[in-house]
Amino acid sequence: MYNILIVDDEKELRETSAELLRMEGYEVVCAADGDDAQAKSGDKNFDLALIDLVLPGRMNGLDIISNLRSKSSNTYIIAFTGFSGQNFSQKAIKAGANEFVTKPGLAKNLVDNINKFFNRESTSKHKKPESATIATQMSKENFESDLHFNFNIFANIPDKNIKELMALGERKKIAVGDNHVMDVTKELVIITHGSMACWYQNSIIGYYKAGDAIGETSVFLSGQTKFLLVLKSEEEFELLVINRNEIAKYLQENKNFAFRFAVNTILSMTKKFMVTCERIARMNEEVRLN
Repeated sequence: MYNILIVDDEKELRETSAELLRMEGYEVVCAADGDDAQAKSGDKNFDLALIDLVLPGRMNGLDIISNLRSKSSNTYIIAFTGFSGQNFSQKAIKAGANEFVTKPGLAKNLVDNINKFFNRESTSKHKKPESATIATQMSKENFESDLHFNFNIFANIPDKNIKELMALGERKKIAVGDNHVMDVTKELVIITHGSMACWYQNSIIGYYKAGDAIGETSVFLSGQTKFLLVLKSEEEFELLVINRNEIAKYLQENKNFAFRFAVNTILSMTKKFMVTCERIARMNEEVRLN
């Protein structure tokens, strides 16, 4: 059994990642900071270590990497953080890391990437390409499109569940010049074709393309307060709109699917949050330079 160490101060992401990897048969040790990592790992050597560079406490990620490397030259160390930049990468490699990635890059397809590293097949009977194939077939039937979809919110979910959940939604074609107004507390919207900008009041807050989801957290919210977004584009685009009540009912009836859907939602929202942080950082840098 391969041993993996995860050091990350974000509890939900840390524990969710660990649970996913344990389901694949890995032995995982989790820690929230450097002291926690030292206390839990002791003299144990790990096959793989995932280390967040920005941590609370007296030790940062670079300190942990140096300590791990001094104990073992065989541990493959992947350093990550929410921000990209050559400075982070250089410091991590110098400290002893084998690789540097951004946190969204690590979170995306985590299990598949770890399995590939160890040259293992996923224990899931339903691989992602099969899910994409079903989505493509449904698209041909409903939209007369041959676009090969890759729905991030359905990653590692069995085809049966994907098909059943999509059947609960309403498919909409949005013509050029028209907009789709959505309440993110009451519905899940999946972009099935095209790309568009997402507006809040009079400002663009994001850009989305086929395979992206908006409002995936709606099922976990009260839905009592409206939060309206406007999706619009200069070209025709297509959506699948699913009411939160329909999703909630389906999750109650399918507990295994509910866990995976919750995991995908957490990873999706984490990625969006980090993208937003990076966008704000770039905007601040541009203001500083100007």
